[in-house]
Amino acid sequence: MTQVRQSYWERYGTTLRGLYIERQIDPKGFLDYVHAIEVSKYLVPDVRLGKMLDDLPQQKYVFTNAPRDHAQRVLSALRIEDHFAGIFDINFIEYESKPAPSAYRKVLSALRARPDECLMIDDSLRNLVPAQQLGMRTVLLDGKGAKGAHEGADHVISTIYEVKSLL
Repeated sequence: MTQVRQSYWERYGTTLRGLYIERQIDPKGFLDYVHAIEVSKYLVPDVRLGKMLDDLPQQKYVFTNAPRDHAQRVLSALRIEDHFAGIFDINFIEYESKPAPSAYRKVLSALRARPDECLMIDDSLRNLVPAQQLGMRTVLLDGKGAKGAHEGADHVISTIYEVKSLL
């Protein structure tokens, strides 16, 4: 089953998208099952992150391949939910997940924003490539400390706390 999951992830961007297209599964049931995680067991409030987000005057949004309620639980566990103006989840993008360029265009349209007005931060380089191709400024969050040029990433940071230094 791991090979099937990996194959769907590579071809469709997410396992869900592959299951939805090839096996016509109920996406809501799948999302509910895989995101039935008590995130507060694994995440704790992050005062430092909250302070950094306070210091950034830009509007901030979450763009995720997860469902909204999962993203809200994560933000709540970190106690940073008040810093975000909205969440664009897998349901909003109609299961057309990152890295599909159409998903980014839907978000840009909802924001009524030009790509050059946006900064996209992600821990997956493949999710940044379409953002950069559309004209967004991109940041790869690479916890391994990789630096230097990466196709798709205008900047590479090791921790989220480095974002402030880019703006």
